Amino acid sequence: MVMTINKLKSELMGLDLYDNEPDAINAWSTAWKNYFLDAAANGIPVVPSIVDVGVVAMKPAMVGLSMTGAASLQAGIVAFWGALVPAAFATCITITPPPAITGIAAALLPVFYANVAGSLSKDACCLSVATVLHTNNLGGIAIFPALPTPLPFPIL
Repeated sequence: MVMTINKLKSELMGLDLYDNEPDAINAWSTAWKNYFLDAAANGIPVVPSIVDVGVVAMKPAMVGLSMTGAASLQAGIVAFWGALVPAAFATCITITPPPAITGIAAALLPVFYANVAGSLSKDACCLSVATVLHTNNLGGIAIFPALPTPLPFPIL
């Protein structure tokens, strides 16, 4: 499988409005987990227990979500990727996160404003957010052993 915008959009569509930050963080991190469980590199699916490790790192990084929104989402995704160890894909020897994850907040802010200003439907808003998150989440690399040198493969 591979991660898709439609899967992430579907996960975001399932989110409710929350009256407290811990529930919102749990919901967001669960949506991200479900989306990332479709990741693969070199045709090898991600190991679910390693995705759980990423989610554990993601949650505390998102504290402040109710006040900083996009910045907290970015911090959570950066922490998630930072927690992925080479064991995320069987036989992988190293992982490099996507470089664009450090630009998630800057990319999300205009989308958030456009979603509110345009009085868009939940479907349209979730698609816009999913598109930014997915696009910025592409570009991760998993290195697998090979003779004479290790081979890089994109994480899809």
